[in-house]
Amino acid sequence: MEQRARLYKSLATAICKPLTDAKSHLTQINRINDATFMEVAQAKHYALFLDTIVPALCKLLDVITKPKLTDKVVGELRSRTLEIFVRLPNKDAKKKHLSAVMQTMKHVLDCDSERNVLLALKVIRTLFSSFSDELTSSASFVFKFIEHVFRS
Repeated sequence: MEQRARLYKSLATAICKPLTDAKSHLTQINRINDATFMEVAQAKHYALFLDTIVPALCKLLDVITKPKLTDKVVGELRSRTLEIFVRLPNKDAKKKHLSAVMQTMKHVLDCDSERNVLLALKVIRTLFSSFSDELTSSASFVFKFIEHVFRS
């Protein structure tokens, strides 16, 4: 267990470094997105994985990277990060991260590329399907966003 905690912490630390080389960040995200790391979601270490990695992923999307439609590597980095959120199973351990994840998804909806907005909507849909009671306060934002899209 301690070895896994060190591994997750080292990944989170690497993800949270300032973005000087987007390719190195993309390598770390691809390690997390790799099937080997995603197996942890089925294991007893899932809560530890979430507690360590989710804050780092949110920080990566909210602070470290900015949506740049011209920078393909940063766009891919953001997309791969969102794909991790899509793939994470909605188990009880995920409940304590709902607020942070929803804030990050709102940020993506506000300012990102069409591909990433679609991935964020997919994350939101899966979260609402499993945690609708916990997310009632976020529902109005989602409905307003959908209304805005249809009116545009």
